[in-house]
Amino acid sequence: YIYEAVKGRPRLAEELAEKQANKIADMPESQRQVLKSIQETAKSSIIKSQTERRAAAYNAGYKVANDQTIDTSQALNIINNIDNLIQQSAPNSANFKKLKQIRKELVIKKGKTETPVTNINILDDVFKTYRDAVRDSRKNVATEKRFIQKDLSRKLFNNEKTGALDLLVDTLNTNPSYKKANEVFEELSKTLVNVVKDNTSVLAREGLDLTAIEKFVFNPTTAKPDDINKTLKILNASNPEATKQIANVYFRNAINNAFPLVKEGEDLAQGFKLIQKIAGDKGKRKNFMAVLDNVADAHGLPRAEFKVGFENMINILERTGRINNINKPGFDVQGIAAKTLAKDLAMMKTFNPLVRLATKYGELKTERAMDNLGRIMTNDNAVASLVELGRTNPKSKAAIRRVLNIINFVSPTTERFDIQTPTPLMEQAVTSLNENMTE
Repeated sequence: YIYEAVKGRPRLAEELAEKQANKIADMPESQRQVLKSIQETAKSSIIKSQTERRAAAYNAGYKVANDQTIDTSQALNIINNIDNLIQQSAPNSANFKKLKQIRKELVIKKGKTETPVTNINILDDVFKTYRDAVRDSRKNVATEKRFIQKDLSRKLFNNEKTGALDLLVDTLNTNPSYKKANEVFEELSKTLVNVVKDNTSVLAREGLDLTAIEKFVFNPTTAKPDDINKTLKILNASNPEATKQIANVYFRNAINNAFPLVKEGEDLAQGFKLIQKIAGDKGKRKNFMAVLDNVADAHGLPRAEFKVGFENMINILERTGRINNINKPGFDVQGIAAKTLAKDLAMMKTFNPLVRLATKYGELKTERAMDNLGRIMTNDNAVASLVELGRTNPKSKAAIRRVLNIINFVSPTTERFDIQTPTPLMEQAVTSLNENMTE
């Protein structure tokens, strides 16, 4: 109906989209302030879920790029701590054998030569393996092979954070990428806990809890569209804002899993295949489309146009990501920005969240620009614009302008552009950008 009413009248389409967006409440400043549709919650279950989520944040997190390492001297310090505990243990005792096992995983042995393991992902696996073994041993649920005696567990991990493996995780956290990856995961996790907390009664009536929702948000490869639709449909009926928040976490988690952090920041070229990474195979795509359907419902907008608009946006971002030499040494960011965007537009914090052409290389490399894409799910104006983008030729200048504005909606420091009557400066920038994008 809306499409037929505005076909050939783009200005009216903009006004209708704006009117529709205005009907929906603005997002609160803090995600902790998501609409309170449920006032009474089971306090004990919430405390438990928060505790479990904190543990899960450290348990899962995101991998960093596989070339990330700690210094050899740091690795040797960790090994020396384990060696000291071995010397303090009775030979051939259970503790002695367990410490020898841990030490074996901290070195690479070739003949009589030992080399300390410095790879962060490998060391992270060692940390989590024995942290979990200690936790399960304390609960008396560890298998005989994994069991760690109480006196040894206190020497590995303790409340004062002075244990031998406390030192390991402290050392890992000296790597900014590792620390950031875990912080991002924990932040998303807390957001999800808050949404569940605010909707406990509604979800409980349908037999849904935090674990059920985590399953499809943080493990989308094992989820089914029916599970996603069931959960989000329930929330849409009582609290559409909760659906937006869950979609926000879902998409940001998918992005962070798809692209590991690297020491220098984001790989500027990796955005080319974003949609293949997060929704490439049949199962992932069905799940992703189920999330998008429910986000459209939460915003009160047509599903089909919203999904087409989202895909158009991704396609345009993939094309802008193909600017030549973006990742090569000596890439002249300021020079390319000047050619691609007009001078004042080059100062925008984001003209494309995947490429991030700012005038300073440091700005371009240090922020997780793709994280902004997830926030689109909760922004009414961005979602309304996606619907309009779904009705726009993705290869047109108008489509590029719409994508710039959609990204701007989640980057509040940037300016807005008039889609129908762009300034000469804006038109010049879009033309230059269009010419620099490869098919």
